[in-house]
Amino acid sequence: MKRKGVIILLTILLLPAVLGLSVSLSSPSSGNTTNMTSIIFSCATSDTFTISSIDLYMNTSSSSWIKVTGQSNSSTNANFLVSSLTQGTYIWNCFAVNSNGENVSASSNSSLTISTLAFSGIIANQSSAEDSNSSTLFDLDTYFTGASYYTFSGNSSSIFIIDSNNGISISPSGNFTGSQNVTITGKYGSSSVSSNEILINITNVNDAPLLTDQFTSSTLDTNANTTINMNSYFTDIDLNTNLTYSITAEHISITQNESNILIIPETDWEGTENITITASDGTASVTSNSFEITVGSASSSSNNAPTIDSYTPESDPTLDVDESQDFTITSSDGDEETLTTTWYLDDVDQSITANTLSYSSSTEGVFTIKVVVSDGTDEVSHSWTVIVGETVVNVDSILSEQSSNAVCGNNIIEDEETCSSCALDVICEEGSICTNGICKEKKSATKAILILVIGSIIILIIAIVIYYITTLKKTGKKMENTPFQYAPAGASPPSDYTDFYRDKK
Repeated sequence: MKRKGVIILLTILLLPAVLGLSVSLSSPSSGNTTNMTSIIFSCATSDTFTISSIDLYMNTSSSSWIKVTGQSNSSTNANFLVSSLTQGTYIWNCFAVNSNGENVSASSNSSLTISTLAFSGIIANQSSAEDSNSSTLFDLDTYFTGASYYTFSGNSSSIFIIDSNNGISISPSGNFTGSQNVTITGKYGSSSVSSNEILINITNVNDAPLLTDQFTSSTLDTNANTTINMNSYFTDIDLNTNLTYSITAEHISITQNESNILIIPETDWEGTENITITASDGTASVTSNSFEITVGSASSSSNNAPTIDSYTPESDPTLDVDESQDFTITSSDGDEETLTTTWYLDDVDQSITANTLSYSSSTEGVFTIKVVVSDGTDEVSHSWTVIVGETVVNVDSILSEQSSNAVCGNNIIEDEETCSSCALDVICEEGSICTNGICKEKKSATKAILILVIGSIIILIIAIVIYYITTLKKTGKKMENTPFQYAPAGASPPSDYTDFYRDKK
């Protein structure tokens, strides 16, 4: 019995501690959103002591906690009416004090969103041009209140742009034309309100045709025509199938049959033209790349080959062992293209691109030096046969070989040999030089001098003849009646001298 009394006493002493002061928030429920601006906030307390006061505290994202209202009585429940709330989200809690001087608030805060979100009026249908941003069509603030942001639906091919003043403009997708039904939704927190359905019409604006592929150069026989399908090169985003085509050319014309054009060169004309083709939809046009059409024999090549204008030495040289010789050329190109020069020794590239090659050999033999000048399309070359030292050719061993090919050094001029390929067998005559395998007369001043000397002698003889003729006429002597006798000065004829001319008289 005594033990039971102790237990009851302990229970009485500990009960206030177990059943201490507590606060719970009743309504509105946390996270709720409403468009009402007058709200009743309710909270409840429990305690073994008497409740002295219950106060309502609130804050917003832009303010700190403030006491809104309160009550001082012995009631364990409190209901607070708060009016004229503006739009926003509020955090609230109740703070209770008991007669024992203890105080407490609810273990967690509650939130309430006041939204004045609304839509009124009717947004009219709108129109905008293709491929361009519209000006401001309307102001969202005219139709929506309380919205913090907006969403759009039904605008798969248009973008709605909202400026800083909530003005709306439209940016259609590229080349889109047509209409769309769009709805605008204003939102605040979890609240939303939608507009009426708006018809957005994107009107067509003519687009120029497009060049979809590059034309390439082509060749035609003389008086031949060719057909080209323009659908392979041009298109029109406006689905215009009535494109017309024109050509810029002096000697070539076209005729059109739907999407095909017939290329027609002038009768019997041959040559190369750079042309362009223009496609037009009647309002806008596009022009192709420039390309060549070559007609007739001109199709073989319109390139001018380079030329070797001069070269030294002019003839094939003979060198001693280790003697140096410079081989030099000058070259040009009628098309003024960049030329490349390559030197070869016995067909081996010497990796020299200058216009001069210095050559010497430490061994005796016959060597071929060749220079090639190229413009990238055509090339020209010149060769020298260089004899180094006293090259001895064993004729017997050459003749003993059974071969149908030309053999250089056998003292026989064969079909395949030239003065360039075999200077041992094909020897140019004196006064001639070997040029590209052909012996040509060497241009020299000696011949001119010889002609001048001979001419001078002839003139002198004529002058002497004239002198003697005029002198004899004046003296009356006849040259033909006076026999010529040779009588050296200071000498007498020998004793046995006989004057045969006198005997003949």
